[in-house]
Amino acid sequence: MKKVDGKATVRSVRQGARAGQFARNDVLLRISAIAWSADCYPDFIQRVAATLLTLDEIVGCAIGRPDAYGRFHFEAVAGSEAFIGCLRAVERGEHPDIRAEAQRLGGSMAMGRAWQSGGIQRTFNYATDPEMTVWRGVALGLGIRSNAAIPVRLPKGTTESVLTLYSSATGGFSTASQHTFLLHLQSLLGLALTRLLPKTEGIQAAPLLLRDHWRAKLATDDLVMQYQPVVDLRMGKVVEVEALARIREDDHLILPIWFLPALGSDDLLFLYQQGLTQALAARQQWATDGLALGIAVNLPSSALLDRRYVDITREVLEQHPCPSGTLVLELLESEWMDETIDAESGLLALKALGIQLAEDDLGSAYSSLSRLRHLSFDRIKIDQTLVAQIARQPLRTLYFIYQLTRLGHDLGVKVVVEGLETAGLIEAATILGADLGQGFALARPMSGAHVADWCVSSRFACDPMVPRTALGALSGFLLWEDRLGMFMDDTAMIATLVRTSCRVDAYLHASAAKGTQLDRIHRLLHQIAIRQGPASASYTKARNAFIECLVEDWIRIEENG
Repeated sequence: MKKVDGKATVRSVRQGARAGQFARNDVLLRISAIAWSADCYPDFIQRVAATLLTLDEIVGCAIGRPDAYGRFHFEAVAGSEAFIGCLRAVERGEHPDIRAEAQRLGGSMAMGRAWQSGGIQRTFNYATDPEMTVWRGVALGLGIRSNAAIPVRLPKGTTESVLTLYSSATGGFSTASQHTFLLHLQSLLGLALTRLLPKTEGIQAAPLLLRDHWRAKLATDDLVMQYQPVVDLRMGKVVEVEALARIREDDHLILPIWFLPALGSDDLLFLYQQGLTQALAARQQWATDGLALGIAVNLPSSALLDRRYVDITREVLEQHPCPSGTLVLELLESEWMDETIDAESGLLALKALGIQLAEDDLGSAYSSLSRLRHLSFDRIKIDQTLVAQIARQPLRTLYFIYQLTRLGHDLGVKVVVEGLETAGLIEAATILGADLGQGFALARPMSGAHVADWCVSSRFACDPMVPRTALGALSGFLLWEDRLGMFMDDTAMIATLVRTSCRVDAYLHASAAKGTQLDRIHRLLHQIAIRQGPASASYTKARNAFIECLVEDWIRIEENG
């Protein structure tokens, strides 16, 4: 009988343990890089799952969270086809639900316990754990002997999702080195989720089957583009349309807010390719019919660091050529990228194709202002969430629109204001100097088949010198007061400016409001500006009364339709 070398066996075990530790450390480094480079939550968790699967001790992993009814749905999975098929069967109801409540079937599983407790939970051995009777045959058939469920938590302590690792060995990753690995992994995931939180907050877990369903539709006729007209505010005519992706589901259209969170980086690239192809083909058909329009398509920020977007854009332009400057790619708001030089290089590579680049959602976050400082955009779009604040803070919102418009013009780029949902907002954006406008008050998104007829029949008239709405008058007052501030100590210029007919006067005449309280306060304001100056307390008091009266006028008109 061959003699067993005990020392060699111990040495081999130690070497194996060290190799396992090195492999785990390498995975942690790779996940750390993913945590800082991921552009969206779905892409992040799918890359994490794929990276964890490279460890020999892991045969499968799943990331998910419960819905409003306590039933877990999987957002990212990695493993064999049989393993993934099993999780799909759970989604279809062919296996018992995995629940977040302990008193419900499946709640005794590690995933449910981790969600409840906020701590790492384990199934040490599927073959002997009495709680796993219903799952024992399935797990052992997949080669799974144990698991560990790791709650992904934010610094404030709330659990956002649960990562479950499945092992072919018993023990549930419970050795000292394995437990340390799980703690480091949990910390990394929590920090990454904090960075990505602005894009994940409010998004519900998309079931695995539904995500598969949406992804499959990207390659079918159920991916449709709708087009929202963009109007030149000075000329009052449509000059381009923005292409907006929708997924057709039975008799309705799914908006991107629902299906984009389910898409990873490769899915987003494919969506961009399909959407750009449809949009440029539609533009080409309109041009053939005698309608020359620019076309705008959304572009994820990650595209600036992904050369595939440049290659695909070039290929689609070769299939559907368009004049230089006709295609506008709108860079969607995202986490700021540190690779400024690489991002600028990607932007210039796209512009070399004759494309204009737009900074979308300016004003929605600091990162958009930072990107505007670093990258050479051709235009900026003032975010509709900023514009929507008009109901709560009308003068402050108009001031932001004015200053961002001035900033854009000082940088030599065009300014688009989106979210124009009333005639007053259209007039305000025009008076404040914006070049282009977009919003429901101008036009709602429509199918490509309706664009030509709509453009022919639609005209927009707005005289920026004669406001017809209270918001327009308020915008005119903002400009008037801005000029007034330039001559604070020049009484002669103040008198000249006050005696010159202003936009508020034009509004009062146009709306037959002469002799009203608003007119009286306006005349009083002018008198105080001449006699006591715009820096006086009396002017401030009269100014506040005028603004309050004008805002009340606006609210009254809005409420009466």
